[in-house]
Amino acid sequence: MLEPSTADSCIVTGWGYQEESGSFSSKLRETHVPIIPIVICNSILHYFGRVDPLSMICAGSGGADACQGDSGGPLMCYSRVRQRWELQGVVSWGHGCGRNNIPGVYAKISAVTSWVNSQMKLLQLNDNDIL
Repeated sequence: MLEPSTADSCIVTGWGYQEESGSFSSKLRETHVPIIPIVICNSILHYFGRVDPLSMICAGSGGADACQGDSGGPLMCYSRVRQRWELQGVVSWGHGCGRNNIPGVYAKISAVTSWVNSQMKLLQLNDNDIL
């Protein structure tokens, strides 16, 4: 899986709050969020050095963001190289919601792909297994 770049188009979806003091959405929402380089993300006062480049992605630049209730939701990015949408991250944490110049932080899927695949192999079912 290729890492998302600042040139990729990414969206986050969820049923969470639409603003910090809001309430949950009754319908699934989506918003476009730009990928923010980890160097920039870690220079932000609220995140100073806490964003691990091996396991985290920063996305969003204010106005549109994931919020409370969106945790665990997907960060999907369109890969121009592969010409398809790919799951790149999972909503994890941030400082507020949609604040200017304070991106959200996402768990990086590529950091856990090999573990997920190994667990899937352990759970393979035979044709006659009952769920």
